Amino acid sequence: DNAEAVLGSDARVARILAVRAEIDLAVSDLVGDAGWKLESTYKKWGGMSWAKILSRQGDKPGRVDVKVIGLLQNQTRDVCSTLLHTELLSQWMPGIGVSDVLIDVSHFRRLLYVRMDMPWPISHRDTFLVGYGDNYDGKSLIVYMRSAYEDEYLEERAEWEAKSKKAGCVRMHLEGGFLIQAVSETETQVSNSVRFDLKISVFPPWLQDFMMKKLAALLLPMMSKQAVKFEPKGKLDHLHEVEQSRYATLDHRLPSIADAPAP
Repeated sequence: DNAEAVLGSDARVARILAVRAEIDLAVSDLVGDAGWKLESTYKKWGGMSWAKILSRQGDKPGRVDVKVIGLLQNQTRDVCSTLLHTELLSQWMPGIGVSDVLIDVSHFRRLLYVRMDMPWPISHRDTFLVGYGDNYDGKSLIVYMRSAYEDEYLEERAEWEAKSKKAGCVRMHLEGGFLIQAVSETETQVSNSVRFDLKISVFPPWLQDFMMKKLAALLLPMMSKQAVKFEPKGKLDHLHEVEQSRYATLDHRLPSIADAPAP
């Protein structure tokens, strides 16, 4: 019994260290400037005061990583709500056809099934996504997401694994995150960086990168539009009552960043 307890403890420590490494990588991508090159800028577009898209050489030959940063004309709480309700991602996040919550590990950690719909005759791409969020530096919130490990949450994934196989979906890999920074009572700066591997060999790398840049350009305007729905008397305002406990935890964390100076 003692041996099993030690092994279990070692596994938990290893997983905690892995999570820390994942978050460190996400922070490096979202906050760091090293290697990033400006691709394009936008002003006063889709609920944003401004936005810029950056890229850098990716880990794989011929591929690039993409990052988008923008100032949204939305309250920070409403912006957080767009990611808090991950079951609604398919309603606003570009390219997502299905987003279903499989398990709530905690208020701010979930396992999702996410499917990216592709044009015929290409098979849809899907993944089991682990997402979690927390305070970053007392002024900001960070949300990290990654494809689940092969041996992770196997029981919870079983039903959707069968559906995925029957539908002929191809497993993609995804990792990245969001950095949400309160600028004022009505403005929020959002940074997003995501690495995709869609496993599409028929598409040359430059075409896949072109697709990712187009999706990145749409992400923040769609996020701002979704955030408006969480405003008082908005279309999704009622969800604050449905998820009272989750929002109570969020509100407990938000005051520390509500009066933060501009990033």
